[in-house]
Amino acid sequence: MRRQVAASGYLRLLAVLAVALTASVACAPAPSGQPAPGAPAPPGPIRDPLGTPTESYYLPQEGSWDVPSDAPTARIASYEGTVDIEGLGSFAFNPSEVPALRPDIFWPGHFSLFDVVAHLADEGWFTMSYHYDSRLDTYVIEEIDGEMNWWYRAHYAGGWYDINAFRMDMYPYKDGTQLRLLRQNEDYLGRIYNSFAGEVARKSLNLGRIVIPEVRIGTSVFNDVPVSCHDVRADLLQPGTITALDVLLSLADQKKLNQMKLTW
Repeated sequence: MRRQVAASGYLRLLAVLAVALTASVACAPAPSGQPAPGAPAPPGPIRDPLGTPTESYYLPQEGSWDVPSDAPTARIASYEGTVDIEGLGSFAFNPSEVPALRPDIFWPGHFSLFDVVAHLADEGWFTMSYHYDSRLDTYVIEEIDGEMNWWYRAHYAGGWYDINAFRMDMYPYKDGTQLRLLRQNEDYLGRIYNSFAGEVARKSLNLGRIVIPEVRIGTSVFNDVPVSCHDVRADLLQPGTITALDVLLSLADQKKLNQMKLTW
């Protein structure tokens, strides 16, 4: 099994379903023209993710785009979870035993979907080889039990399986997450990995800054959007980790949005 440590200090853009504060975000474009030891104390009460009613917040509040201090925060996963792997079956795991391969992304106690699969392989339930590819900024599965070309589908409690192109090692696991690994054709995976390579190359060309070529919100289109980190998810993610919510907050900083509704 080959592993390579991820470079520290690298700002990452994570998927909105995985790391934004909310399950849904509604924006109005402006007119044209418990955390682990060592983590900062969360700004608000911790809520049970499996039984908490939705909460909504409107921004800005009194002219500020800061998320309210009483917003819900992440809890460390504690319920037994399962992973379904095509052709192999279903595997149960204890989240307290899962180590994180991306400590540059997650606070201690939190981990990704990829970490779950790597942990099960380490426990001997199946064989898996993988490595970290700095050109893609992600861990890549080489093979599972001799089979190649694996990708995943996942959803949180109350959601549904959907096709995605999110880095698996940056997709946070939480209680109630459903995860499946499926074999895909090589062309399909090639398109995903090429998109990752393009992101890394653009960041290098922009001297370490994330600039998104195009952001669409309804019928509004924003081009070449520079994104800065707001550390909204400091309960879960290491400082400097950029999320999709940062894209929206950066647009607000640039006076391109005039209202946003966040729903947890």
